[in-house]
Amino acid sequence: MISCAKEFRALLQSRRTELVDLATLAVSRTPGLKAYTRVDMEQIISGLLAAIVEALEESSREQLTFFVETVIPGLIQNGESLSTIVHGTLVFITCVTADVSLSLQPEHRDEVIPWLANFWGEYASALVASGFRALQEGPPSGFQVP
Repeated sequence: MISCAKEFRALLQSRRTELVDLATLAVSRTPGLKAYTRVDMEQIISGLLAAIVEALEESSREQLTFFVETVIPGLIQNGESLSTIVHGTLVFITCVTADVSLSLQPEHRDEVIPWLANFWGEYASALVASGFRALQEGPPSGFQVP
């Protein structure tokens, strides 16, 4: 656990609206990604924040697993390509890391940024693995992409 986990968690919670804005920006800057509502983005940020908080507490990775095993197959079933999802994710996590870097107290940056980079690595790995599983399994029977 990082020593400033409490401060980092508070920062993320206080910047929820900005994180939703960054997710919306990432979607708008990802060629081929369908449009999603602000409510969709709020739900995604809520799930992602729960996964980050859990990882900060080092209690488990259940929230992260649940998030990627729910959201990513749903996006693929909705007709999104895995490469498009990865593209949007990379845009988003880069923007979040920059935002966090600018918003953090300077004395916490050396500890939080490497921790966050490692979390994003875990997240991206889990996302890609979930996406490949979803592609191998294919859509549920009777499912039609609009």
